Order: sequence, then structure tokens, then C-alpha cells
Amino acid sequence: MPELAEVERSCQLVRQHCEGKKIEVVICKEQGGGPRHGLFDNIVFTEDLKEDSFVKAVTGGILRGVRRKGKQMWFEIEKGTHKNKKLYLYALLHFGMTGSFSVKGVERATYKDFKVDKGWPPRFCKLVS
Repeated sequence: MPELAEVERSCQLVRQHCEGKKIEVVICKEQGGGPRHGLFDNIVFTEDLKEDSFVKAVTGGILRGVRRKGKQMWFEIEKGTHKNKKLYLYALLHFGMTGSFSVKGVERATYKDFKVDKGWPPRFCKLVS
């Protein structure tokens, strides 16, 4: 399950490479070759939301903000104006059990694996009595 560091890294990645840009293509289909590959990912969308409605609502918008609170991340998408006020859509995202974000053409983040020293006392232990 992604931890806070992975969620924050994803926010930074999207901010750096996507914030301020127009959303031109939206893909809401399962990926990865599993049994649901190519089907609308209705497991992660709200029950009332249909694929074509989401695609239509988000396509053409400008990603104005990427925010995070704990392990929740959301996009602020500008969709035009009405009576001289900007209209925004908000898309709340979750990472599931193995989720991550990647940006086409950008190297994916890798995390260093490490071992915990089981010896006693711990290697960097500082004791004060």
C-alpha cells in the first residue's frame, strides 16, 4: 500500500510536469492485462458516474492545482467561466493497494530497499542515563 512518501512524490511529479496544462486525453479503462483490461474502471468511480460523463467533464480542462491531505490526492481542474467566475471540477484520487502515478516520458520513481539491522544494540543507538 502506498505510504505518505509515495503519495507526496506523486503530487510533486504531477505538479512539475502537468500543472497548468490542458487535459487532452482521459482514459478511464482498466490497464495491465487482467480480466477487466479495457473495461470502464467502475470500481474506483462513484456509482452514479458514467465513463462518457467523466471524460466529457474533464477533457479540455486545465489542471490548476494538485493537493494532498494524508494519503488522499485531488486535482483542481479549471473548466471555463460563468458570470466572470472561474468554474472548477475536483477529482479525488486514491492509490489503492498498489497504486502509483507515472507521467509518459518521465522516468518512474524508484525506492531504495534496505535491511533493518537486527543486532543489539542498534547500530546508531544513543543512550543517555
